[in-house]
Amino acid sequence: MSPFSASLRIAHAELLSSLRDRMTMVYAVLLPLALYPVLLFVVLQVFLVVRGREQHALVRVGLIESSGAAPAGQERLADALRGDANSGSRPGTGPDVDSGSTSGGRALEPVELLAPRQGGEVEARAWLAEEDGPDAVLVGPRAEGGVLVFDSTKGKGELAVRRLLPRLEDLAEDLRQEGARDAGLGADALDALIVEARRDLAPQEDKAAFLLSFLLPMLMVMMTLSGAFYPAIDATAGERERGTHDTTLLLPVARSTVLQGKILAVAALAMLATLLNVLAMGLSVGHLLGMLKGGGADLQFEVPWTAFVAIAPLALLFAFFVAATMMVFASRAKTFKEGQAALGPLQLFFYLPAMAGALPGLALTPALACVPVVNVVLAVRDLLKGRVAPLEYALAAASLLVLALLAVRGATWFLQREEGGRPWFAFRRGKAA
Repeated sequence: MSPFSASLRIAHAELLSSLRDRMTMVYAVLLPLALYPVLLFVVLQVFLVVRGREQHALVRVGLIESSGAAPAGQERLADALRGDANSGSRPGTGPDVDSGSTSGGRALEPVELLAPRQGGEVEARAWLAEEDGPDAVLVGPRAEGGVLVFDSTKGKGELAVRRLLPRLEDLAEDLRQEGARDAGLGADALDALIVEARRDLAPQEDKAAFLLSFLLPMLMVMMTLSGAFYPAIDATAGERERGTHDTTLLLPVARSTVLQGKILAVAALAMLATLLNVLAMGLSVGHLLGMLKGGGADLQFEVPWTAFVAIAPLALLFAFFVAATMMVFASRAKTFKEGQAALGPLQLFFYLPAMAGALPGLALTPALACVPVVNVVLAVRDLLKGRVAPLEYALAAASLLVLALLAVRGATWFLQREEGGRPWFAFRRGKAA
């Protein structure tokens, strides 16, 4: 039997043994299938609860009146801040919207206006610091400008600003149009530049690819790591702890062949976990978008299957690289807990480059194609966007393969070291240590 055939046989046996293990099934199969549906459902429910509480939350606003302002103007400003029906006459902000109908959203966004005070920004800061003070204070809006004072770290300051600014903009637009009409001008005479509509020419396929290009590469790294974590420890430190490595040593093949078979099994389990994660995520996102469509949101999502086919070879090489690297660190552990402690910090060396590779301004170049983890993230991102760069993709694949082979060599070197007076692995065929 050739070494390659022996490695495949050993990998097959390791896969069968791993799939019989309950923890492996949980981490590699059940967790990926259940994680994203449950996670997205919980996130959606939390979002709806937070959104509902935010819409119905009452914000308290204080007004510092400017000296010399007309009472009618101050009264109209107060009506606009409260969202009253008579705060404006412009289409879209009249009684049909502000009188309490839910279409305008004002009935779901209540604002309580406190009794106005006199002063300036200093008084506004003191008022805001009071125990029963407002969430935000508007200081005398004038033609030369006013000040909106709030504390983003306390109470509902940010919420008050988000709720007040649109109402102030509506009132400013109403006053501008009224001034134009009083001067005998048309409503649009004072508009220096008018943009009536926005037209996005990007097709739905490109939008889906753009969205996935920022999410999927990092998720793929995390999925591969989580899928290889438990099998890598179980195939090395787990066998030591159970005492089953003695049976492995009796195999009539070179110890490096045994190790390669174990690495292939770990890589296969990591790839299986990655595929199941992607499948579960795709189905969950599709169901989530369907629920949002039912709520009135016009969302369309097209999955770029051709890009996924192009990504598959890189994903396989990356899974092999991750499995070999984890085997290097897990091979020196004597117990399963030591293996967990050894591989825990190692994951940071994968997560940090993955996050750096997701930066918007970073592009795949021949130099970056040789940087591990970063090359995978950038290559997957470019493939999802439809970019054709054969040289960079070939360099990324070659660097992953070379690094994986070096990791295999390092794991073999570690596993042949003396441990407790006896080497665990030896290179001589058919001879157990």
